[in-house]
Amino acid sequence: MIAMALCYAREHAREVRACEDYYGKYFPVYSRVCDFTLEREEDCRNSFRVLYPGVDIWITLDTDEVIPRPDILTMLDVLKTGNYGVDICAMHILDYMTPDKVLKPQREHIPTVAVSKWVTFTDKRCCNRSKVYVLPGIIHHLYYLHESTRSENYRARGITGLEEMRGKQESINVPSDVREFQEMCL
Repeated sequence: MIAMALCYAREHAREVRACEDYYGKYFPVYSRVCDFTLEREEDCRNSFRVLYPGVDIWITLDTDEVIPRPDILTMLDVLKTGNYGVDICAMHILDYMTPDKVLKPQREHIPTVAVSKWVTFTDKRCCNRSKVYVLPGIIHHLYYLHESTRSENYRARGITGLEEMRGKQESINVPSDVREFQEMCL
């Protein structure tokens, strides 16, 4: 069975509902409120394996990330065939700084999007295995949705790195699936 695990801060409940509506057509969506100032992100992600032992593959995204439907179907096809001999799949990311503008240039980041039930998260979304398959497609990261709470949570935990999210912005034509998700989050 394939399912989605959503760890989220209490103030992001609206985005969880959007994720349940958007992704729920493809796989079950399980969610859990986490106070990231008190609980490590990787511990929250790992807890789903214990809570739902019948899941073989976990889709792991944040509530401000959307994958267009054609890319979801491609991802599911890859995951269901199991012919790639990997336990971890990742995907390129596009950071939105506003609803219509993306960071330019994009940061060098290819986050984990799917893991087998054997994988343990060790540092936020990083895993304990080295063999990773990079899926075709793009995660559209709506960074602007959680910018203020993200900054507060990162500062509280002493995490740096948000500097790379400061830069020039470029207008883009937003794919219709991404626009639909943006509107669901309003």
